Amino acid sequence: LTSIDAQGTRMAAVERFGLAEDDEPTPEQLDTVEQERMAEALKPFTKPGLRKAIVEIAQSLYQIIDEAAIDVLLDFGHSEAAVESARSKLDDFKRFIEENKDEIEALRILYSRPYRAGLRYRHVKELRDALRSPPVGIHDPENGLWRLYEALEPDKVEGRGGSALVDLVAIVRHAVKPGGTLVPVAEQVEARYREWLAEKEHVGQTFTPRQRQWLDAIKDHIASSLRIGPDDFEDVPFNQWGGLGGVYQAFGEDLNPLLAELNERLAA
Repeated sequence: LTSIDAQGTRMAAVERFGLAEDDEPTPEQLDTVEQERMAEALKPFTKPGLRKAIVEIAQSLYQIIDEAAIDVLLDFGHSEAAVESARSKLDDFKRFIEENKDEIEALRILYSRPYRAGLRYRHVKELRDALRSPPVGIHDPENGLWRLYEALEPDKVEGRGGSALVDLVAIVRHAVKPGGTLVPVAEQVEARYREWLAEKEHVGQTFTPRQRQWLDAIKDHIASSLRIGPDDFEDVPFNQWGGLGGVYQAFGEDLNPLLAELNERLAA
């Protein structure tokens, strides 16, 4: 830093060009001295031994997560090495969730038998943060893992998932029970919602267009956040329709049992 210090450069230029102490060096003289001082300051870094030591220290302190690595793995062609690398990455993931099923709340819930409710968005965020670190080490795990499954098990993957954080739930479930199909959480919620509406219609329960607008938005919120509660009605789009007061006006005393039912059915 001292090599580009303005006052230090001026004093060095005065000495370098034999100027009087009160004289001001020309811009050209200042530039010449600054370049010389920078070159002198960088001399230690031209030594191969020092450069190697710096690289080794950096590698020991930081894990470089290459976002392009997933793309390389997915561009298989006929490379057996690439396929094996992809399988190794998935094996790291499966081993990690198995070894941490009692430590991370999201895994504890997803591994529970019988399955117990209570999975929250914050639990999935905690899982994502854990997957970003070694040994899995994928910065965007919901997307990276989904794409690896698409490449390695194309016949078991439906839809374009991996863009939503909650798709980690589907990925973990598929890893735990690999015999099933990997489907985006939003598509699962949509299918359950259609089934729920059909059941209501079968028993003669209908909804007004206004209620359907609320129900559709509630379904979308559950699809992206795993559940809905009273506080969520202060967010978009609900707050544009009157928030909690608006949804209560639409459903009345049926609101609380309705939300409990939707949370249970759609986010199962």
